[in-house]
Amino acid sequence: MQKKKRKISITGIIIVLLLGGAFYGGILYQSYSEEASEKKKESNSAPSMDEKTKTGSKDTAVITANNDILPLDDSTTESIDNFELTYTPFEEKLVVSTNDGKTSTFNYLNNNDVISYSPSYQNILLNPLGGFEEGGSLFVYMKDEGTVEVKVDNENENNYYPKQALWLDDQYILVVKSYVYGTVINGDLLLYDSLNETLTPLTIYNGDAVVSISLSHTKNNEKTVIVDGINFTDDILNENQPYVAEYSVTTILNEL
Repeated sequence: MQKKKRKISITGIIIVLLLGGAFYGGILYQSYSEEASEKKKESNSAPSMDEKTKTGSKDTAVITANNDILPLDDSTTESIDNFELTYTPFEEKLVVSTNDGKTSTFNYLNNNDVISYSPSYQNILLNPLGGFEEGGSLFVYMKDEGTVEVKVDNENENNYYPKQALWLDDQYILVVKSYVYGTVINGDLLLYDSLNETLTPLTIYNGDAVVSISLSHTKNNEKTVIVDGINFTDDILNENQPYVAEYSVTTILNEL
């Protein structure tokens, strides 16, 4: 009887060891499977190199008027008729240089400032804007004239500022003049002659206030300007409705 009991005991031990090994192996397999599954998920969700590049470039870039992304440590150069104009953005300034060795500096550059070439790429404008009730400025660089700051207000006053500006051609710039102070929506159109350095008020827009301007083209490829604005619908200038108009560049220039 003693020998029989010993035999049963050894058999039981073997069974327990086998069951324990199977259980431990199952745990290892489950752990491995979960780890592999997590790695697969991470691999599938990780952005590609192109996506990483796009995300990173937007954090430290100047967005120009023609929607180019210009890194802060890079330069843009255009060459027309053996004349090269290069603009390079640095912190709080923009340096413009030409192949004849001349340089010009615009200050107060930040990621919200508009930098725009004229159609021939031989002139540029910079429209740095401040925060609420800080206004803004408009600088124009001309191939033959150098840098000029465009004033939309009297010399001794700073009540109005150039809220937006865009080239119509190599000579004329359409400008939105806006009041610096207060919260009432306002804006008027001006035409700046960069060769003669003159500003002309335009009355072509029939709305109460200009909000923004943008360039477009007709089906016949005629260049036009879309003017987004408003008409007030109450006497206290609180309620309004959109008023959008489109004009050909030729029509605007004929207003002179």
